Amino acid sequence: MSQPPTVSPDKKAPSAKRDEDGNFILDAEFIASRFGLQENAVRDLMRRNLVHSLVEEGRDSDANTWRLTLRCGNRQWRAILGTDGELHDETIRFVSPQSR
Repeated sequence: MSQPPTVSPDKKAPSAKRDEDGNFILDAEFIASRFGLQENAVRDLMRRNLVHSLVEEGRDSDANTWRLTLRCGNRQWRAILGTDGELHDETIRFVSPQSR
């Protein structure tokens, strides 16, 4: 089994945008780069509801940070963002299949 794509320091994410409700917005091109896919493939997976996300607000010593998790098939991208949307840390890994 091959390893998930490696994130090199020169491919740091641009700051995530936030909408008027405070939701984080990531573009399909960025997501595709993290999962090693073409942008049109990510858009298709999103249309088919096969990209899942979770956003968690930091508490206590993690206040003013957010953990974003995206899952696509057996791959997971997890990032820590500041309230300004700046990327602080990210990981990509394989995960076991989810049961429905």
